[in-house]
Parts: sequence; C-alpha cells; structure tokens
Amino acid sequence: MRVGESPTTIDWNRTLSLLLALAYLIAAGILGGGGFFFRTLAFLVLPMACIWYGEAMGDITGPGTSFLSGGPAITDASPGCMVKAAGWLVLSLPLVIMFILWVQS
Repeated sequence: MRVGESPTTIDWNRTLSLLLALAYLIAAGILGGGGFFFRTLAFLVLPMACIWYGEAMGDITGPGTSFLSGGPAITDASPGCMVKAAGWLVLSLPLVIMFILWVQS
C-alpha cells in the first residue's frame, strides 16, 4: 500500500490473480488429485509473488539469477510494473495452453 492510499482501496491485480489461482487449484484438485494440486500450488508461488509484491521484488539486486553457475549480477532495480507483467504472463500460461489445445481439437 502506498502512502496516503486508503486501506479499503481494491487492488485489482491482487484480487484477480487470487481468483485465477483459486480456480487453478480447484481445477487441479478435481481433475488431477492431491499430487497435481500441490504441483499447481508450487507453480503459483513465483507468479503470485511477482504480482502481489512486484515493487519490492523489482528492488532486489544481487548475484544474479544463476548464482550456482556464475550468472551475471543484477546491479539495477527492475520496474515494479514489469515484474507484475512478468507475473501475469506466467500466471496466464495455463490458460493460453488450454486455448491452443482447444483450437487444435
């Protein structure tokens, strides 16, 4: 929440992403059982974090994304809106895949 923002203000990014994540989890539980439910839950962690905490995650700098293989250091902050957009991209991938499979059938 930003300074001066009302605590009752609806954050549509959070609300819509939560609804979509719950729909994924319900579908995974019904269609795939417990194992698929927990794999879906694990998949949702990163995109949900990017959407909900994009500004804070964009400020993270450090050794890079691949510190085990000596990846390049992240020296500048990323814009929070881009982190949120990347989160939405990853979160929407299952819908895109389902649409493509539906069109092909």
